Amino acid sequence: MTLELRNVSKSFGDKTVVRDLSFVVPTGQVFSLLGLNGAGKTTTIRMILDILRPDSGEILWQGRPLQAHRLGTLGYLPEERGLYPQMKVLPQLVLFGRLQGLSSEQARQAALQWLERFGIPQHRDALVGQLSKGNQQKIQFIAAILHNPDLVILDEPFSGLDPVNTELFKSVFRELVEAGKTIIFSSHRLDHVEALSDAVGIIHRSELVLSGRVQEILDAQPPHTVRIGADPDAVRRLLPPGADVRVERGWVSVPVRHCAPDELLRNLVQHGVRVTHYEWIRPSLQDIFLEKVGERP
Repeated sequence: MTLELRNVSKSFGDKTVVRDLSFVVPTGQVFSLLGLNGAGKTTTIRMILDILRPDSGEILWQGRPLQAHRLGTLGYLPEERGLYPQMKVLPQLVLFGRLQGLSSEQARQAALQWLERFGIPQHRDALVGQLSKGNQQKIQFIAAILHNPDLVILDEPFSGLDPVNTELFKSVFRELVEAGKTIIFSSHRLDHVEALSDAVGIIHRSELVLSGRVQEILDAQPPHTVRIGADPDAVRRLLPPGADVRVERGWVSVPVRHCAPDELLRNLVQHGVRVTHYEWIRPSLQDIFLEKVGERP
């Protein structure tokens, strides 16, 4: 019961956009697809959606080609706004639900429940184009999950959201995971990816350059910084001249390349320096992404 891409490739003319891409997403897990603009993420998503067909390789859901599955299997939230601005909210959601195989009444009841969940039932009769960007994003999210799909693809779901609505989206995101949905997630907010994903795949220049479970990828990275709760001057005295010591919010940070962490802690204690905190900092997913692609997202 998985989504599986096997050696998928796609070209447009003489330009290869996706090359020999393979990954597996088990049922009920969140897989984040990461990459710079133009790396091949959108083309990969469109192939999973069966909007585009691979030149080679295959894409399987529960062991069968996606197009062989029933209507309503997939839910998709695109990065670009895909709503009708001059149509009212509730009729529009009913339309999207019917396109995915629901009856009018099923779509209406599901839409009303989700509007309530997202805190915007008062907008049911409003024109979509009159809503704020954040509320339009809520409508688009509802349209993607209204029909209770098993496989959900969310491309930049947190776009245009303030911090309060971002937390609301995260809570709904987690509810989908608890309900056993399989989620493909793409975002340039790598802090969200790290917090919400089971596994990630990084695409760079059309190829998958890193794939695996998030925690295993993070744990495999050697620490790059020591963070210390101690007097900064005392720490500096025990380091080589010119060592890069940074003081921020009461913490002293020292790159590992400028010290032997165990020896530094031992020297601090031996010299009677009061140490309230001592921590090795490993690279974040953002750090790993920058290392793999060599550019900022």
